[in-house]
Amino acid sequence: MIVESRDAAAHGGPPMLTDDTGTPSRGSWEILAYFTLDRRGREIWFESPVIDVTYGIGQQLSLTVGLPWTIWFRPGKTPLSGLGNIFVALKWRFFELPRQRFAIAWTPQLITNSPTSAADQGIVPRGTSFQFPLQFQKDVGPVDFVLELGFRVNQVGGHEWLYGLVIGWNIVSSFELMAEVFGLAPTKFSRTEVVFNVGLCWRFHRLVSLIASAGRSFRRSSSGESNLIALLGVGLTL
Repeated sequence: MIVESRDAAAHGGPPMLTDDTGTPSRGSWEILAYFTLDRRGREIWFESPVIDVTYGIGQQLSLTVGLPWTIWFRPGKTPLSGLGNIFVALKWRFFELPRQRFAIAWTPQLITNSPTSAADQGIVPRGTSFQFPLQFQKDVGPVDFVLELGFRVNQVGGHEWLYGLVIGWNIVSSFELMAEVFGLAPTKFSRTEVVFNVGLCWRFHRLVSLIASAGRSFRRSSSGESNLIALLGVGLTL
């Protein structure tokens, strides 16, 4: 599910699904609190909220831990809710050319069920997953280009490739607009789920930012893919 991928990619990524190469400075914290929506046909999943905490271990290394509260709405049935999947990520920006404004990062991630009945109730996918994505970032003037490529190993179900491309335009230093294509595909690429997404980040205070995005798959809602995704939240830098 794309909504699960948001959990996995929720470190440098929010409000987008694709992660970038950025890390907080050493000893700094980035705390995000946001709400997400994923509508598939007549079913809706809310994460309300997701708490996402990142700590800068070094100038090029960060650790992220996050946990959502997930609500599942189904037509004619009582909504179900519970703690969503826990995600843990370690990002290492191992290659950087500051003058060329180019960087590469590796972000191994763990996504696993919380110790509740959420997976048993079908609120979140069952099992543990490991992701091993690489992020490539090139900045040209006010425009940022980010490419993410990786592989997901799933305990339940088939393994998957993941990929994303984000183009960001820094209109001013405190305001950025972004557009994205993000996808998940089985190892044989037999059926790819692709989401088109737009977002913004507005740093209205030196410590506080507003983040938002909205997107969808262009396939019919009957395909089981997301026909609407959205995110709204705030970020705090300490």
